[in-house]
This record gives sequence, C-alpha cells and structure tokens, in this order.
Amino acid sequence: MIKTERQYKNLLKQVKEMESSLENLRHQYRAEGHSDEDIDILLQATQTWIDKHKYDIDYYERIKKGDFDEITNFDNLGRLFIALRCAKDLSQRKFAEMLDVDESVVSRDEQSEYYGLTLSRAKKIL
Repeated sequence: MIKTERQYKNLLKQVKEMESSLENLRHQYRAEGHSDEDIDILLQATQTWIDKHKYDIDYYERIKKGDFDEITNFDNLGRLFIALRCAKDLSQRKFAEMLDVDESVVSRDEQSEYYGLTLSRAKKIL
C-alpha cells in the first residue's frame, strides 16, 4: 500500500520504466522468433508486478480524492486509517504530532496496518 506522496511518485516512475522495458523485451523476443504465447510466459512475472503496482497507484489516487471502499468488517480498518491520513495529506510526522506520539509509533502502526489496534487508540485516531 502506498502511504506517502513520495512513494506514489517513485512507483509511478518505476511502473512507467517497467512498462517500457516490457515492451522492448516483447519486441526483442519477437525479433528472435519467439511465439506470442512464449513471450507472454517469459514476461508474466513482470506483467504481474506492473498490474499489482498499478492497482496500488489507482487505490492511492482514489483515496487522495476521498473515494474509500466500504468497510464491512474490521479486517481492513488499518488500511482505512492509512487511507484517511493520506486523503488529509498528512505526513506520518504531522499525524504523530496530532496524536501526541512519536513518529516511529505511526510508522510501526502503518507497517502492520494497525494490527492489534485497541479501541481507545482507534478513537484517538478518529
């Protein structure tokens, strides 16, 4: 999950570069006489990487616009907290200041997507 604008920009650049590399490899393999089916198999892992990161980019762009998925259980509550912080354009540092905790606490919580979050901490975040 993308959590910062810097991660977003870096990932956009990486995906663009990977798409270009993928297309170059596709042309190279065709020139070498490989079938389209063989080329697809050869490039499947790279295409999967691109698709996964495009999904992450799309999700980040949606949350920045305030378009959140509906929460039907608590399994994705941590992702929602991260999404809300991103939508408010708050850095982890600024968010930590608002919560009166060290920035490392927010970083650790987001690494685990707030796994094990207590109700009292959730209230403080909201």
